[in-house]
Amino acid sequence: MELKKVENMGVRRLVEELRKLNLTGKFEVIDDFAIQISGIGANELVLPEGYECNEKNGITNKHHTVSGMYEMFSIEMEED
Repeated sequence: MELKKVENMGVRRLVEELRKLNLTGKFEVIDDFAIQISGIGANELVLPEGYECNEKNGITNKHHTVSGMYEMFSIEMEED
């Protein structure tokens, strides 16, 4: 399935979207390039359209932006 082309939203807006899409998860900004996640597994994450999560890039919209400029955020998964 081809993901919709999007533009970057930045870490704070991405965390806001993750909170809306994953009501059982807890999401905290560590810095401009990292997010701490707890209460939900990485395989269970619902991501905003155009974003994906993988081991190499964390949460990213790589290959899915209109401009070609993409963002990547490392994730730290915390056990509850």
